[in-house]
Amino acid sequence: MEEEPEEVEEEEEPKKKEDTKAEQEKKRKVMEDKASNERKLKAEKEAKQKASEAKKKAAAEAKKQAAEKAAKAKAEAEAKAKAEAEAKKYNAAKSEIGDLFGGGKGNNDTPGNQGNPDGDPNASNLDGISSGSGLIGGGLVGRKVKSKPKIEDQSQAQGKVVVNICVDDTGKVISSKYTQKGSTTTNSQLIKAAERGAKKYKFEPGSLDKQCGTVTIDFRLK
Repeated sequence: MEEEPEEVEEEEEPKKKEDTKAEQEKKRKVMEDKASNERKLKAEKEAKQKASEAKKKAAAEAKKQAAEKAAKAKAEAEAKAKAEAEAKKYNAAKSEIGDLFGGGKGNNDTPGNQGNPDGDPNASNLDGISSGSGLIGGGLVGRKVKSKPKIEDQSQAQGKVVVNICVDDTGKVISSKYTQKGSTTTNSQLIKAAERGAKKYKFEPGSLDKQCGTVTIDFRLK
């Protein structure tokens, strides 16, 4: 009895279809795994990059803060050294030629206070008291001063304190704030005395609602 070829072909066809489907499923799974791995690697790379950038930023910020701190410390040290040098120079000169601020006595037969042309000829020395004289600058140059306060401090410290001030149209000082620029001391007592004293200045009336400049208070021992 002869075999029927048609029946053999019918049995082999479903098998081929099953093999093809399995291969396709296998390929799909491989592609999905590959895509998943790529996404994972990409996420890890981005996370590492962000961490690296954050670390660099933190290091840069720390470096900046350290530089600012060092610069501030250097400026304060320089101001202190300058103030001490000026004090030393002043004391040396004072010991050589006597009391530069006088006591109301002259050496030229003319009565008066030789250390301060505006001083009282009959005034007595106030040993150990720092007295400050003011110098107007900045945007207030040319604005006439109506009255100056008497600025004194008991700290026996010396140095120049620059104060930023603003004056209204009536001539009243409406704000006074210490600035390190131009100052030769960081003594807190002198700074407070200078700020208080600067607030007591009285200027001639002006046309501007607000005019700002500086007043430099030079504290020296009497």
